[in-house]
Amino acid sequence: ETIMRDLRSIAGKLMFVLMPMKAGDRGRRLRDWDLWGPLLLCLALGLIIAAQVEDQDQASYAFADIFVTVWIGSAVVTLNALLLEGQGSFFQTGCGL
Repeated sequence: ETIMRDLRSIAGKLMFVLMPMKAGDRGRRLRDWDLWGPLLLCLALGLIIAAQVEDQDQASYAFADIFVTVWIGSAVVTLNALLLEGQGSFFQTGCGL
């Protein structure tokens, strides 16, 4: 029961990120953050790119490059938002991936 509730919550937040125009409660959803959605999207992107690499020795490097690039990009976006006096944290900005 608890796992299914969490999975439904993750799925709902992923759908909100993928199709933001359908949701009417944008402010509340953005404040209610977790890192499962961005982690799943980042892992999926890394696995898809790693599967496309012809040389299997390079697959782990491709996955690591994607994973690190996404999270460093999130840190840069957070730093930019903080420098522009925005309200939010690294984790909240990371959830907007």
